[in-house]
Amino acid sequence: MAIVPQLRSAVCAAFLGAALVAQGAPFRVVDLATAAASTYDFGTLLGGRLCGSFAVFIAGDDGETRIWRTDGTPAGTVLLLRVPVGYPSGTEVEVVGGNDRAFFVGPDASAGTVLWTTDGTVAGTQAIGNGGSAPRSLAYDATAALCWFSATDTSNGRELWRSGGTVANTVRVTQLRAGGLDGMLAEPKQIAPLPSGVYFAGQNSTSGVELWRISGIAQSLFANLATGSASSNPRDFCWSGDYLMFAAAGANGLEPYCVAQGVLQAIDVQPGASGSVPRTITVYQPALTQPIFWFVANQDLYRYNPFSQSLSVQDTMPFGGYVECALGTRIVYSQGAFFGWNFRSIPGTGGTPTTMVSSINRVPGGEPHRIGNSPPRAVMVCEDPFDTYTIHRSDGTTAGTTAIGSGTTTRVVTELPGGAGALLADGRVVSATNGPTPLVPAFVNAGSNPDRLAAMDGNVVLFCTGNLPWRSDGTVAGTQPLYGVPALQSGSFSPRFLGQRFFVANLAGLRVYRTDGTPAGTTFLPGLVGGGTTVAWASTPTQLLLFLGNNLYAIDGVNAPQLLHSGLAAQPAPARLGNLVLFRGQAAATGVELRPSCATSVLARRVRWALAPRPRGRCRPCPACCCSLPTTASATKCGAPTARRRAPHR
Repeated sequence: MAIVPQLRSAVCAAFLGAALVAQGAPFRVVDLATAAASTYDFGTLLGGRLCGSFAVFIAGDDGETRIWRTDGTPAGTVLLLRVPVGYPSGTEVEVVGGNDRAFFVGPDASAGTVLWTTDGTVAGTQAIGNGGSAPRSLAYDATAALCWFSATDTSNGRELWRSGGTVANTVRVTQLRAGGLDGMLAEPKQIAPLPSGVYFAGQNSTSGVELWRISGIAQSLFANLATGSASSNPRDFCWSGDYLMFAAAGANGLEPYCVAQGVLQAIDVQPGASGSVPRTITVYQPALTQPIFWFVANQDLYRYNPFSQSLSVQDTMPFGGYVECALGTRIVYSQGAFFGWNFRSIPGTGGTPTTMVSSINRVPGGEPHRIGNSPPRAVMVCEDPFDTYTIHRSDGTTAGTTAIGSGTTTRVVTELPGGAGALLADGRVVSATNGPTPLVPAFVNAGSNPDRLAAMDGNVVLFCTGNLPWRSDGTVAGTQPLYGVPALQSGSFSPRFLGQRFFVANLAGLRVYRTDGTPAGTTFLPGLVGGGTTVAWASTPTQLLLFLGNNLYAIDGVNAPQLLHSGLAAQPAPARLGNLVLFRGQAAATGVELRPSCATSVLARRVRWALAPRPRGRCRPCPACCCSLPTTASATKCGAPTARRRAPHR
């Protein structure tokens, strides 16, 4: 007998009340909002770049990649996309951009890496490789709003490509060598877009790797610095305006060269054939059209003025050194010393050097980065003789350089917009006035607000908070996220549990996950990626029947998902009936009908059910999956006389 709604509610309330009495008064298991905010971890920060009014940074671990945007504030820190693919081993994560758009090397399940872009929004974050894979040497042209890079495709070797931010305008530009041979090398800093043309290191069938130029639609070998088929291998491109400085191995060995408004200038630092081996070229620009280049060669600090073509030594460094960055009106560089390293600065137009901090270890990736505008500051990570990492902030002078914090971080990931500071690799922000403070996305502090509770079994409950799937057994230790860190920003289609073992989430399309109630046992099911924001589902004792897009899948979480039916044009409305799932589907030949699917069948039986009475008689033998349908007084099992029989199987 059916229970009326009021009686059913009363019974449920009584049962729940008895359970609460048995277990004691209700209590809070854990304050998830406070715990998440105090322990928030982006993961491993792999790279970043300031791109206008926001900075983009990329994090990844455990075989996935997360793309973030930030303006340095919690409210402005948003996860743009979560890609369930990690970078191939040894991949250098390059990020370039401007005009509120970023381009970066992102992971791809089939191609390894492809070109990605973002405009700082979820909808505007996407892969745009268009057949080009393994992009390198990204260079951004702010005037034309184009990203230039080298890449390969299925029929060509590595060539020059460009992109305007969409799949359609991401195209290959050159074909210097035919037959799948590489026209460029897979090296960074070998492309420079200038007003007089796009300069790049390339090779054809008759010359080695030399300096090429594209001006308009014409491409040409701009400078053949090595004789015959030898390669000068131009590298370490640094440019500003219509001026480019690079290093190349010409007739005088490895020396610096400059392209000034389309004219090549050779700089012979060390006469003879041995070369001066220049490195870490940096530009100081007191005026937009008057750049001055700084570099280290022969263990000395040099300054080069392309207008007067004058070269001068500014500091001697018997233990070597590196040019780090421009800081206001000064150049910051590191100088090797007998004990460790010294960070020093010098006026950008030349003058007397000043030591900022001394006797430290220079940490790769922790070199000075500019922060702030009025006045500018630099932040750097140093290692002292006791192996402690210390974060320093400096205005370029000895008195203006102070230690402001410590920790395990070894890298400065990116400068932040509006002089807000810099983002460190441990997820902390350093500003021009404040020490390191954690950058916690706003959604972590918005209260945990657990919802969508689902009972997994008698001991574990699944729920969502912060748009992340969690599990709990009623204890603090047993309450933990099932998959990574809080990942889906507010407004995204959050995880939705399907039965006791599965959930879906919108991570670059609807994706299906299986869980056993533990983080280690929560895995992505490949091959199930659909569009839209809604799904329909029903479960049998052994399987999950899932409508994803217009397709019906059978999933057991162990074997590969089986496609049971495709091309369902009507919105399904499934319901479980014994071991069957009945759903409303549409096919071209029959229109919208009621259709069954058996959890044990390899292919869904497409059956049209007759709703009108038919003459008495026997129906044809039905598949085993159909025999589990309940019978009535007027409809008996298959093969028996019936007043209303099933229609023949189609």
